Amino acid sequence: MDKFTVRGVDGSVDVDSSVAAYTQALTEWVSRNEVSVAKIEQAVHAVFDSNSSAIPTTMLVHTVALSLTSDPAMFASVSKQVHSYVKSQTALGTHFTVVRGHNGGIVRLQNK
Repeated sequence: MDKFTVRGVDGSVDVDSSVAAYTQALTEWVSRNEVSVAKIEQAVHAVFDSNSSAIPTTMLVHTVALSLTSDPAMFASVSKQVHSYVKSQTALGTHFTVVRGHNGGIVRLQNK
């Protein structure tokens, strides 16, 4: 907290300025470390455009993450974002669903 705490001339915490400092730092961090949901969605659909069968979740996440970053330091973070996206979409059942059993995996329900 001290890193973002801004104090007024009297030494008390200036909450508004502190929030602004944190907001700026977080915005910069997000722009360097996060991939937009739109890009993730586009990349997931691109994988399904070239493969119409069920895709194991780990393979889908790995393939999409590789298409979104070539930076090894970012791979784990991007993979988590992709997995979160796929998990949320299969839970909603709007674009993808999970097929269990032999040859199971993630299946696209409809074209983009």
